[in-house]
Amino acid sequence: MAFRLKWVALALLAFVAGQPERCLGELPKVRIGLLMGCEDVCFSGPAGVTIQVLGGDVVAWAAPREQWTLSAEDGGLRLVDAKRSQEWKIAAGAVLLPPEGGVITLHGVTGHWDRLTDRDYRGIVEVRGEAGGGLAAINVLDIETYLRGVVPSEMPAKYPLEALKAQAVAARGQSLIKAGRHRRDGFDLCATEHCQMYGGATSEDARSDRAAATDMGRGAGVRGEARRHALLVNVRGAHGCKRGLLAGSEAGAVPAGKAGLR
Repeated sequence: MAFRLKWVALALLAFVAGQPERCLGELPKVRIGLLMGCEDVCFSGPAGVTIQVLGGDVVAWAAPREQWTLSAEDGGLRLVDAKRSQEWKIAAGAVLLPPEGGVITLHGVTGHWDRLTDRDYRGIVEVRGEAGGGLAAINVLDIETYLRGVVPSEMPAKYPLEALKAQAVAARGQSLIKAGRHRRDGFDLCATEHCQMYGGATSEDARSDRAAATDMGRGAGVRGEARRHALLVNVRGAHGCKRGLLAGSEAGAVPAGKAGLR
């Protein structure tokens, strides 16, 4: 029931007309699966990381840029510090929290087109044990911050601004259409092409940020319109991504032969 209510709230946000400041209250949160089936999760933070028991107390604090590790052990987690001089047993899951406005760096994240494996993420990161014995890392953040990491992952940020705005419309629509694909896995959407490419803060760019901010609060999330328009045009950018909606009117039109119907 709570899951359905959250996505109803997302849909209502997409219908709100006008500028973002008219949207009152906290933005809806989304849960993005970053890693699944891992033996361990290595992390750090440019400004440090607070490690907390899921739903419980603070366990430790990792100093800036120290690389700590969470591993699966006996149905729970084992936390080891950067010097491997201390360790903690965590019975359930762990939450990684950056300082306000900061990021969490996950090391060894593969699969993104830019091939960067040390990636920064805003919001918080949950690390949980899986039924099969591995670990899952889940990024929890608001929908607007999530889109900042999606738009430049689905379309190169150097593309015309109007194309990026249209891609933001497509990304917002697809986040609604595909919501719930990974409910059984404990999150809403994955970070791959199965849902939408999401590169976190590492992928953010000022131009695509502007496009996503312009789209916020406009009627971009209507399911029927999203299915009819947001999935019409494919783009093959430098990274080989197949999704995107082009409406370029700026100088530097999309190269011929780059678009085709799905």
